[in-house]
Amino acid sequence: MPHTASKAHAVLQLKELLHCEKVVVFGDGANDTPMFEIADESYAMANAIEELKEKATAVIDSNENDGVAKWLIKHAVFEQ
Repeated sequence: MPHTASKAHAVLQLKELLHCEKVVVFGDGANDTPMFEIADESYAMANAIEELKEKATAVIDSNENDGVAKWLIKHAVFEQ
């Protein structure tokens, strides 16, 4: 797999392409660590590895309990 094929690289490309001012990411595994390091806010799932939880802005509900969906409903601003 190419070195540039990572979640972090994809996030940076999308941030530039979409002219985002702020990037919020969610994750649960070691492969999410580089993405957490480049994001403005990062949320680890309750079922995430401990190392990721330590790097996170906060820990939210688990994947099994729809943690990301709950966070988005509470915090995201959707254009209408």
